[in-house]
Amino acid sequence: MPGRRPEGAMAERFQIGLATLSPIPRIVFYLHSRDDFTFPEIAYRLGCSVLAVEDHFAEALAHLDAAVNRDG
Repeated sequence: MPGRRPEGAMAERFQIGLATLSPIPRIVFYLHSRDDFTFPEIAYRLGCSVLAVEDHFAEALAHLDAAVNRDG
């Protein structure tokens, strides 16, 4: 859209990235970033290893980075 601020477009792409993120990485991202849970706390709640939580968080970050920084 003409006249749209770049920050607005970036925020919109970030929201789309969140909406298209797989469920477990999205949960891990929210628990860590928004709710300040540690990776061991998340692992305990999800019944998985800390390494799995780290992998899910890395997947979320990569997905969101790709969504925000895509061309267009």
